[in-house]
Amino acid sequence: MLCGALALTFTGCIDKEEEASPIYPAVASVYHASPDAPDFDVYLNNYKINTQAFKYSNYASYFNIGSGSKSLKLTPFNDDNALLDTAITFQQDQAYSLFATNAVQNLELLVVKDSLVVPNGGKSSIRFIHLSPDAPAVEINATGTSSTTLELGAAYKENTAYSEITSNTYGFVVRDAATDEELLTVQNISLSSGRIYTFVLRGYTTPPEGNSNTLNLQVVTNY
Repeated sequence: MLCGALALTFTGCIDKEEEASPIYPAVASVYHASPDAPDFDVYLNNYKINTQAFKYSNYASYFNIGSGSKSLKLTPFNDDNALLDTAITFQQDQAYSLFATNAVQNLELLVVKDSLVVPNGGKSSIRFIHLSPDAPAVEINATGTSSTTLELGAAYKENTAYSEITSNTYGFVVRDAATDEELLTVQNISLSSGRIYTFVLRGYTTPPEGNSNTLNLQVVTNY
């Protein structure tokens, strides 16, 4: 199953022109990838920046965050009890993705530096990040209507570098890197020219009782 990201608006969002500029203040996006955590409220320096419940698999696109050390706190929606409270140092002219990951009792914030360099004409730029707490190290392979084949791999909480691929429609197969067992297949993923994507592997290979968040490959459009 492939699920497109729901992009929510946080206060202080930037527009596409600012995203693509070679000089900008520090910007960050936020993604909820903890498969058993509740809906979140998100606080930056103790100021709540979400305007609605931040649900599992939700993605908030880039917003101005400014450089320097900032505190970021996640609480259950409409609840003051912190599930995670951490400090992050942001650099000027840098874009970040902030991924809330792991099971809720071990909730972590994974901070990843991004690239907003627009790919060459006729190309798309993609990277892969592994956020499934119980999945093995994996390889993701893409084949499509063109002769281009893309192969990426990562273990849990690892991400790949960006790779350019001919813009087209592809299928993707996720396999266990050690055994080559097929874990997940998705079809008909359209990648547009000049766009930057993150492929997020999330959910459980074997969900706990009562949890329906199974393994899933989600495509997030960063730009």
